[in-house]
Amino acid sequence: SSPASVLHGDWIIALGSTKTAVFKGKAHLPKSLIIKNDSVLMLGNNDDVDSLIDIDRENEKLFVQSGSGIIVKDGAKLYLGDR
Repeated sequence: SSPASVLHGDWIIALGSTKTAVFKGKAHLPKSLIIKNDSVLMLGNNDDVDSLIDIDRENEKLFVQSGSGIIVKDGAKLYLGDR
């Protein structure tokens, strides 16, 4: 299936207190992905779903604030720019 797109604005993960947001699916982000406030973004969760996030690196950025993070599980993918 084709990726969903965030149509406008940055995608901000700010759950705080070392909470984890699990993303399962596919998305193209034409804006920035920002992970802050001690939050964690986990791509996939070891099931049969291949998760993918594609960020337009030419125009936007991936920003992970200190104390926050990204976990890329087996089968998941994080693309920055051209693939």
